[in-house]
Amino acid sequence: MTVVPYKKFCNDMETKGSGYYRIIALLLVLSFGLLAGLYSVVTPMWEAPDEIGHFWFIQHLLTTRRLPKQQPGIMVQAHQPPLYYFLASILASPAELDEPTGVFRENPNFKWVGGDINIGLHHTEETFPYRGQALAFHLSRGASVLMGMVSVALTLAIGRRTFREKPWIGLLAGSLVAFNPQFLFISSSVNNDALLVLATTGILWQAVRMIDDDGRPIQWLVLGLWISIAFLAKSSSFVVAGVGVIFVALEYMWPQTRHRTHKQFLQGFLLAATSIILVSGWWFLRNQILYGDPLGWTAYREVFASNLRDSQLMWADIRQFVTVQFYSYWGVFGWMNLRAPLLFYRIVVIMVVASLSGYVVLFASGQSNRLRGANRLVIPMMATAVVAQEIYLTWAITINNDSWYQGRYLFPVIAPASLLLAIGLFTLFRFLPKQSRSWVMGGLMVAMAGLATCIVLQVIGPAYENATLSKTSVWFIPNRTNVTFDEMINLKGYEIESIEDNSLIRLTLYWQAIEKPDFNYSAFVHLIDSSGKLVTQDDGPPGADQDFPPTAWLPQDIVRDQRVLELPENINEPLSLQVGLYNWIDGRRLSAQAAENITNDAIVISPKGE
Repeated sequence: MTVVPYKKFCNDMETKGSGYYRIIALLLVLSFGLLAGLYSVVTPMWEAPDEIGHFWFIQHLLTTRRLPKQQPGIMVQAHQPPLYYFLASILASPAELDEPTGVFRENPNFKWVGGDINIGLHHTEETFPYRGQALAFHLSRGASVLMGMVSVALTLAIGRRTFREKPWIGLLAGSLVAFNPQFLFISSSVNNDALLVLATTGILWQAVRMIDDDGRPIQWLVLGLWISIAFLAKSSSFVVAGVGVIFVALEYMWPQTRHRTHKQFLQGFLLAATSIILVSGWWFLRNQILYGDPLGWTAYREVFASNLRDSQLMWADIRQFVTVQFYSYWGVFGWMNLRAPLLFYRIVVIMVVASLSGYVVLFASGQSNRLRGANRLVIPMMATAVVAQEIYLTWAITINNDSWYQGRYLFPVIAPASLLLAIGLFTLFRFLPKQSRSWVMGGLMVAMAGLATCIVLQVIGPAYENATLSKTSVWFIPNRTNVTFDEMINLKGYEIESIEDNSLIRLTLYWQAIEKPDFNYSAFVHLIDSSGKLVTQDDGPPGADQDFPPTAWLPQDIVRDQRVLELPENINEPLSLQVGLYNWIDGRRLSAQAAENITNDAIVISPKGE
């Protein structure tokens, strides 16, 4: 195995054509895929914006083989172009949709602020190993993750092509996309934003190639295909599509360009337009026939009337828009009701300010031309795309309410925004020695990855802790049992700990519902001496401490039930624990069935866990 000296690595990273770029870029794409997969598993079903409606579209395609129509009174995603849902349905097709495992159950206690953040009720059945609708749902999330990986790869490609001799800029831009917690969150959800970002990033990548290359006719055809994918992903893609076409046109119109003519531009433009009409034109024609306009806007206004602005836009609304958009561009999770710690946003602000400071240093030093990239039009195109998208969103909130304040609506330009941020950060550190600069840039990328990992494990995961456990939790129970009570509830196992100098016993029981319990049965835990005398006890409905008594359980639900018993002093005889269930109204014990250790409809457990 050959070890590359660090000094040589630093020098090679600053050299045109360094092979390390591809290796690090591949690692970034794979790291994003792993992290997005983790976000997908940790975030419960339905707990990302609009997942209910997006998954409904996929179900509709799989069950009816037809596109849905917008209908007043039914607020789903029928107005959306179909390509994302078609691709996701291909991946989800092996699942049995007739099996309702994981079906959405509305949480009556859901609140946007200051209450239960879960929009749905979550049960053991929806956890891994997935089945039925839960499997289809997670396969659909997997499609989003794959699309996000392509978006990261395209961002890295844009950065590499734009700054061939400054590879850290491209790598840092890719990291700002790959390790943006909000982008990870949206890319791990059922949401057509995943395909939209892929398509708009693809448009910009193709525009960079056409500006940088000779603009052959096949390049125009590819550009038209990227735009078609964007149009069939989401209607708001026209902003980036327009910017891409305009800047490619400027390269043809620019004086002293590389022997390109107006005739070549016209031929290429017609070729791209023809491909767009042939690939995506049917969608706009369908809307015109069904709703009377090519975007289906008339029907949308009727269906989503509650999302339209009912008052004039004020300066206070603009301030709120800017604030919410900034925070949620980086990390506001759930249905815009789960914020990251304040420290996270402070770190983001410091990073943005540092990038802006880099631009100040760049222009103050009079060396701005050194960072213009491979072509004079690429950086202006990226900046124009970001500004144009923000102008579009500002116009959109004059029509729509605060549901449009979400930062994810800037994700169609996340690649150019990240590239511009990376340029500023690189410039701030470009005066450092090569080795120091490599340490700083590499450390920044690792820190972003660590921050994104902490967000999912320390913020999102704990926020959605549920009363029910996953199916895999029983794999780790130290003492497995198989005791069935009235063929309704099963005791899967238990865990015993001695605490406080062996003066207390903490017993953790793991119950699973076989059928939905018909009563809030109480569990009894009796400590018995050798003569059969009751020494101490702890009774109560399992799950009651989590506001999840047995009547709230569904079949397959696994519930942890913890009891603490005080051991008597100066007792040397053997003790045993008896555990069972009973009806607390009439005192009737549920019949216990097991191979052994059953006495008087109770399982007998040694306090030592034997």
